[in-house]
Amino acid sequence: MAEKYSKQAIQNAEDMLRSIDPVENASEESVDHQKARRVVSDRKGNLAIIYMQQNRFTEAFQLIEELLVEDKKNLYIRGMVVKQGTLGEYYLAQGEIASAERVFASALDFIRRRDELLFNSEWNAQVR
Repeated sequence: MAEKYSKQAIQNAEDMLRSIDPVENASEESVDHQKARRVVSDRKGNLAIIYMQQNRFTEAFQLIEELLVEDKKNLYIRGMVVKQGTLGEYYLAQGEIASAERVFASALDFIRRRDELLFNSEWNAQVR
């Protein structure tokens, strides 16, 4: 049932995404469009977790890899970090401890760099 409802949630999010009018200048995507795209990505990430719980590891891995590429292209940082965590869980389930450790370390490093950039930008704004 979880898979069924997850797929329906994805369909609803994709319908919502399609219903948002595109911006005339394609390089300047609307905030609503970005949010809707992120919702689709998050819901697909949830489906990948369901696949893992069902021991459908190949489908889970393929979906996570696909979503990581999309999230990177769309600069969806939180999505990338969450999906790296899911990928790490996949590797743990496969007994690939070194791969899991590498992916978890990469996600942590990404968070640290992002936080450092945010801290530095806030610090510089206050110093001015």
